[in-house]
Amino acid sequence: MVAVEAAAARAMRDFNPQDFANLIWAFAKLDHTPGATFQEAFEDALIRKISKFSPQALANVAYGYASLGLPGSRNVLPFVALHLTKDVLTDVETRELVMVMWSFAQSGYDPGAEFIARAEDAALRVVDAMEPDEVTQYLWSLASLRYRPRAAFLRAVESRIDACPAKFDAQAVTLTLWVYATLGIVPSARVTERFADEIDAMTFEDFNPQDLSLGFWAAAVLRAQPRGDRGDDAWVETALRGLASKLPALEASAVSPGGLSAMFQGILTLRMVDAETGGTLSDELGARWAHLEDDAEAAYRGYKTDDPTVSLLQQDVAMALTEMGLTFEIEAFIDGGLIRPDITLTGGGDATDRYPGLDRVVIEVDGPCHYSVEPSDATDDTLDDWFSGGGGGGGDDDDDDSEKDPIDADGKEGAAGRWPLGSTVLRNQLLRSSGLEVVTVTYHEWDRMTTPEDQRAYLRGLLERATEQPR
Repeated sequence: MVAVEAAAARAMRDFNPQDFANLIWAFAKLDHTPGATFQEAFEDALIRKISKFSPQALANVAYGYASLGLPGSRNVLPFVALHLTKDVLTDVETRELVMVMWSFAQSGYDPGAEFIARAEDAALRVVDAMEPDEVTQYLWSLASLRYRPRAAFLRAVESRIDACPAKFDAQAVTLTLWVYATLGIVPSARVTERFADEIDAMTFEDFNPQDLSLGFWAAAVLRAQPRGDRGDDAWVETALRGLASKLPALEASAVSPGGLSAMFQGILTLRMVDAETGGTLSDELGARWAHLEDDAEAAYRGYKTDDPTVSLLQQDVAMALTEMGLTFEIEAFIDGGLIRPDITLTGGGDATDRYPGLDRVVIEVDGPCHYSVEPSDATDDTLDDWFSGGGGGGGDDDDDDSEKDPIDADGKEGAAGRWPLGSTVLRNQLLRSSGLEVVTVTYHEWDRMTTPEDQRAYLRGLLERATEQPR
């Protein structure tokens, strides 16, 4: 391959767009990472001519960079997004659109809410013809970038899942369930019924062990999510039972620590739901995962004991609490070490009188990574920001939404286009199931507090509501 790189480098000045696209695509398919010198020359020459690339060539370039994990992705992908304008996306092929979205998500590049909205409009026009893997990869891309599909697109996707004549394989089923659980969206009954039927027809050998572990986690999380007007969860339970039926053949050594940790969180979730509802599902299915539970718990505790990253926002909240005369612990283990809230209040001064039950109050400080955003009202200039030295990001919030209601931490409809992720909703549910009162400080609410006095008043209001005995 060194000879191929050398020959390509000599001819690069005469490359047309298809030459660039074909070469990087071929390198990706061969799993060949070119040398640093070649990468630099290739990237420079490609960017000079990228305005002439067809949608197919742009998609192949994006795929090549993302698949190989090339560092030049941070420079090339913004140009791909820039040249996939609204008019271009109107005519893009389904496979190319999915490839571009996958490439952005795989590389961790957020093209901004405006691009996501344009891409979703394009996907809506072709969703009725999407194959199962295309549906899954598009949704996976959205969830990985923390974008929540708009209602019209979600309805269209669910109709396609329900009516698609092709089967959804094990990976497509588990990844799609992961999308719903990650974004905190309860799937419609027709989706879970379709997937429950697919799972029932599968054997353990149909599953990648990692996919099975994450599918189990997703089904457990979905069983606990607030359902609103989505109806009962009978098909979610059926899908969960189907996934659990494959677990006896699963070996812990075949699953990553992250997958095992997710499994244990799923087990905790099922036990929580049973404790709240008087159900027995976790007891019924316990034998299916009994041989995995010790390893899964060890992995879960391992992640919990990793050195925590205390954000600047968390530090700001802690400083305000100190100024209020309250005492607390940051990232302290409680309830046998299974829970580690951001801030655990312990008292201070007249706090016990002012806030009865304060010793059972914990504070979670939620930054943008705890939310998905909906691109329905996108007017951002993310690409301009990127080229000016920014980093993109659909989670940014520069709008003045001071008249809007704060987000509902229990996972109901979000304000200003923000929605709590499924894991955030579940975290609060697990904390409450341990007898704790959860106070959530959200980044967008905190940013409105312009003075230390405002911050303290805001926290006092939250604590008074949490203890239900304001004074």
